[in-house]
Amino acid sequence: MYNVIVADDEKNIREGIVELIEWEKLGCKVCASMQNGAQVLKYLEEEKIHVDIIITDIKMPIMDGMELIGMLNERFPDIKVIILTAYSDFTYAQQAIKFQVSDFVVKNDFFLELPRACLKNKNCTKRMFHFP
Repeated sequence: MYNVIVADDEKNIREGIVELIEWEKLGCKVCASMQNGAQVLKYLEEEKIHVDIIITDIKMPIMDGMELIGMLNERFPDIKVIILTAYSDFTYAQQAIKFQVSDFVVKNDFFLELPRACLKNKNCTKRMFHFP
């Protein structure tokens, strides 16, 4: 079972991701959901639970997704990251490539695209980027 963390400041989106996707069928388990990147880092440092995939929004208060990804690259380079965002701006995609993000999913497609991204990333040994 792959452990997944979901980080999004929008409660409805965060809860929708956790509750509407059939995680067990994907071979995954959501071990935590948080409102910002600072909470994710604190969880990773304190809980000592192995996490395989982090799904994060770009725009969040306190610590946004891009800052979180930079920290993850330094401290937890083996964790795959999927960006979930309402922004289809290519600037974000360029930053994601720089940070070797595993995938980039636009929020309005998350119900279909997020499971595909998780399945793809479970089967990847290297960090990779795919822009749908």
